[in-house]
Amino acid sequence: MTAESITEKFSNEDLHLKFESTRETAAPSHVTRYYLGNVVLFAVLHISGLYGLYLLGFTEVKWQTTAFVAALYWMGVIGVTGGNHRLWSHRTYKANLPLRSLLMFFSITSFQGEVFQWARDHRVHHKYQDTDADPYNIRRGFWFAHVGWLLQKKHPLVIEKGKTIDLSDLTKDEVVMFQRKYFWYLLLFFSLFLPTIIPMYFWGESLKTAWYVATSLRIVLCFNTAAIVNSVAHTFGNRPYDRLITDHVGI
Repeated sequence: MTAESITEKFSNEDLHLKFESTRETAAPSHVTRYYLGNVVLFAVLHISGLYGLYLLGFTEVKWQTTAFVAALYWMGVIGVTGGNHRLWSHRTYKANLPLRSLLMFFSITSFQGEVFQWARDHRVHHKYQDTDADPYNIRRGFWFAHVGWLLQKKHPLVIEKGKTIDLSDLTKDEVVMFQRKYFWYLLLFFSLFLPTIIPMYFWGESLKTAWYVATSLRIVLCFNTAAIVNSVAHTFGNRPYDRLITDHVGI
């Protein structure tokens, strides 16, 4: 089948990429298959997060724990928006080694995965937005764009087109590659272990509250804050710039 497409190309000197908003892509048939492990992980996380929200709202959670969760939440948000998105995906500014290192550790607390994979997927998203090559294609549904894409095996076109994206700037970044090499150790220590131990050790919070509020609830809040950009921001609002793509501008 021949695909007819309208493309818009924008030069990017740093990445040598041409962002193409492809309106229609001919794609092979694809059968949805789920990653059982991811389904279980996200289900457990969200159930734990809801329980953490209950503890926060209806039990005696220490004020230090509430402040700690708020601080970790904003660290995670800054790590994703300022690091993963604006710096490593789009290269909208330059950052020295200390700032890149700080943003990388902030990103770890958000439970958003590796910077390398995050940036790769986001570049593919912009180049093939709203097509089957888009990792979180909103045309496959609100739920898919929000979380479903993380629960399912990738569409073959996502994998195929992902291999064509220039990632040389990321492979040359020692901070990104350090995180990629030691990701699971960093994740377990900075996103799970420390946020649970600190409230217990420094102000005597209970293990249950520390785990469900400071760790589980914080992870769920960070994840869904980032996810609504893929789902809500591509569904609601105005489209003043290009009505052929699903990007919306909110009030």
